[in-house]
Amino acid sequence: MNNNSPDFTENTKKILAKMASERCCLCEEITSMPNSSHSGYVRIGEAAHISGARKSSDVRFNENLNNEDRKNLSNGIWLCSNCHTNIDQDEKFYTVAELEKIRANHYMRIRNGSYSTSAFARIDELNAEIIILNERITDKEKLLSQNSRLYESEITGLQIEIQQINTQKEKLWEDYNSILQNLDQAENFEEIYKLVFEENNLERALEYLSDQKLEKDAINLAQKYLLKADIFKLQHKNEASQYYKKAYAVHPTVRIAGFFIRYLRDTNNFNSLIAFILEVLEAPIKIEDRIALNGQLGTIYSKIDPDEGVKYYKTALLLIDKKIDYDPFYYTLKAGFLNYLAACYKNGNNLPEAIKTCEESLSIFLSGKIPEGDKNFYYELASLYNTIARICIINQNYQEAEKYLDSAVKIASEKINDDDGELLATIYINYCNLFETVSKADWLKYKKMIDQTISVFTILFKKNPLQFVEKLAASHCRKADFFFTLKKYDDFHFQLNKAENISHQIVKSNQSGFEFLLADVHLRRACFFIFRENLPMASEEADKALSYFEKSEFNDADTILKYASLALLKCRLNENQHQKKELLLKINMKILPFISNNPPALLIYNEVKEELKKM
Repeated sequence: MNNNSPDFTENTKKILAKMASERCCLCEEITSMPNSSHSGYVRIGEAAHISGARKSSDVRFNENLNNEDRKNLSNGIWLCSNCHTNIDQDEKFYTVAELEKIRANHYMRIRNGSYSTSAFARIDELNAEIIILNERITDKEKLLSQNSRLYESEITGLQIEIQQINTQKEKLWEDYNSILQNLDQAENFEEIYKLVFEENNLERALEYLSDQKLEKDAINLAQKYLLKADIFKLQHKNEASQYYKKAYAVHPTVRIAGFFIRYLRDTNNFNSLIAFILEVLEAPIKIEDRIALNGQLGTIYSKIDPDEGVKYYKTALLLIDKKIDYDPFYYTLKAGFLNYLAACYKNGNNLPEAIKTCEESLSIFLSGKIPEGDKNFYYELASLYNTIARICIINQNYQEAEKYLDSAVKIASEKINDDDGELLATIYINYCNLFETVSKADWLKYKKMIDQTISVFTILFKKNPLQFVEKLAASHCRKADFFFTLKKYDDFHFQLNKAENISHQIVKSNQSGFEFLLADVHLRRACFFIFRENLPMASEEADKALSYFEKSEFNDADTILKYASLALLKCRLNENQHQKKELLLKINMKILPFISNNPPALLIYNEVKEELKKM
C-alpha cells in the first residue's frame, strides 16, 4: 500500500473493530460470525471514513486534512456493510459531527457494560491461544536444532495442546450450529437468536424456553391439530387419523389420547385402537387413567377375544381395589367393571363365571358401601340387570330374564336422567332378543320396542354417525326380520333399504371397517331369495354379502359366524368345485380360533369338514 494513501491500514481496521467490540457503531449488530475456515470466523464489518478519503468520489471530504489525518483512527468509525452504505448515501443527515456523536455514544455503551461478550468470543480466544502456542512451537523448533532431546517432548506437548484446542473449537461450532438448525423451526427466532448469539445470555434464553412456556406452546399446537382432525372427521376423511396422531405426538397426555381413541373406536379400527392404547399405557399416567384404558381394552377384546378381555378387566379391577380405601365412589366403578367382566365371560361361553361375577357385582350394590347420591349408581345397576337378563336368556330361563329386564327398564326410565335414551334402547334390544327366543311372544310389544330403538338411535346417529350407525342399521335389520316373520315382504324390503342407505352414507365416505353392515343387508336378501326358491338371485346376493365381508376388517365372533354361515351357504349354491373348495378352506381358517368356546362356531367347523371330505 502507498504510504501516502488515505486508506486505513489493516492494523488500523483491526483496532477500530476491537474498539467497537466487533459491533456496528450505528445499528449495534455484531460483525463477526463463525464459519468453517481456518480462522474459525468471518468479519462482515468495515472501517468507514468519517471525513471522506478522496475528493473525487467520497462524501464529507475535508480539503484541510492531509492523508495522514484521513487514515488516522480519529477519522474512522466501525460499521457493518449496510450502515456503511447508508451513511455514504445520506450525507445531509450523517454529517461529520453526527457520525462522531454516534461513535462516541457507542464507545460509552461499551464502557458502561451494555454488551455481554459475543457468543463467539470464546472461539476468538481459542484462536489467539493457538497463535501463541504456534509461536512457542516455532521458538522451540529453533532450539530443537541445538538440543533435540531437551525440547522434543515440549514441542509434542504443545502440538497435543493445539489439537485439544482445535477439538474444543470444533465442538463449540457444532453446538452453535445445532442451535441454529433448531432455531430455524422456532416461532420466536429473532428473540432467541439475539439472546444466544449476540448477548451470550444463555440463562435468559433458558427462561424464555421455560418448560411452562413450552408446555403451553405444545398444548396450543395440539389443540390446532385436534381441531383439524375433528374437521376431517366431520368430512368423513381418513386424514383425521394422522392429525389425531400429531396432536398426541406434540402433547402426549391421556386427554389428547382420548380424542384419537374415540375416533378409532367410532370407525371400528380395532387393531389400531389396541396398538394405540397399549402405547399410551407405556407412558407414566395416573392410576384412574390406567383403569379406564384397561377397561377400554377389555371392552374391545370382549367380542374378538373374550379370554384377553377378561385379563384386562381383571387388571382394571386390581387397580380399582387400590383406590377404594381412599375413595368410596370406586365401589360403584368396581360394581360396573364386574358387570363388564361378566359380559366378557358370557361372550366366551363361560356362564358359571359370568353368573358368579354378576353376583359379586350385585352384592356391592346391596352392601350399602356405595355413597348416597352417587350419580352412576342407578346407571350401573340397570346395566347389571340387563347383563343378568342376557345370561338368563342363554340359559333359557326366560321368566327370570323378563323379571330382570323389567327391573332394568324401571330403573332406566324412572331413576336415570338419560336424555338420549341410549341405555333404555339398549335394554329394549335385549327385550327383542327375548321375544325372538320365546315362541308365544307379544308381537305388538315387540314391534313397539323395535320402533323405540330405531327412534333413539336415529337421533343419536345424527349427532355421531360413526358411533351409532351400527346400532341404527342393526335395528332396521331387526325390524325387517320382524316383517319377514309376519310375511309382510314389502315392509321387509323397505326396512332393509333403510339399513342399506344408512350404511352407505358411512361406507361411501371412505370410512373403512363398516362394510359388514352392508354385508348384513345382502345376507338377509340372500336368505329371502332362498326362501322364495330363486337360487340365482340368492347366489348373487350372497356374492355381494361376501364381497362386503371381505372388505371389512372384522374380527369379532358374531361377525365371523355370520360370514362363515353365509360362505357355507354360498358353497352349497356354487357348482364350481375349485371355487367351492377355496371358499371352504377360507371359512375353516377364519372359524378355527373360535371353536374351543363357541358351540355355533364348532357346528359350522364340523359342517365345513364334512363338505371338504365330499370333494
